[in-house]
Amino acid sequence: MHGSFSESKAKLIHYRDHLLLPLFKQVEREYCCNPSHQSFCGKRIMTSSPSFLKFIDLFCGIGGFRVATEQICREKNITPMCVFFSDIDPDAQRTYEANFGEQPEGDITLIDEKKYPES
Repeated sequence: MHGSFSESKAKLIHYRDHLLLPLFKQVEREYCCNPSHQSFCGKRIMTSSPSFLKFIDLFCGIGGFRVATEQICREKNITPMCVFFSDIDPDAQRTYEANFGEQPEGDITLIDEKKYPES
C-alpha cells in the first residue's frame, strides 16, 4: 500500500520548496530582470519573464513532480507545459492518467526518441 494523502502532500511541498523554488531563484539570479542594471550588473538581461516552461516528467509515478512544477509556475505567472511523461508501473500509469487525462509512456528504455521531436 502506498503512503497516505498527507504524506503525498508533504512530498509535494518538499518538491516545491526544496527542488523547484531554488531552481527558479537561480534563474532570477542569473537573469537580471531590470534593464536599467544592464551597464553594471554583468548578468544576462531578460526584459520580460518567460511566458511558459516546457518540462518532462520521467519516472512520473502518479504525478507529484508535475503537480509541484505546475504550482510553482503558476505562482510565477508562467504557463507550465509537460511535454513528455513516462513510468514503467501500470498502476502508476492508470493513476497518472486519472489525475491528468494523459497516459504515460511505459519503460523508458523501450521508447524510440525519434517518435518525439525536440520541443
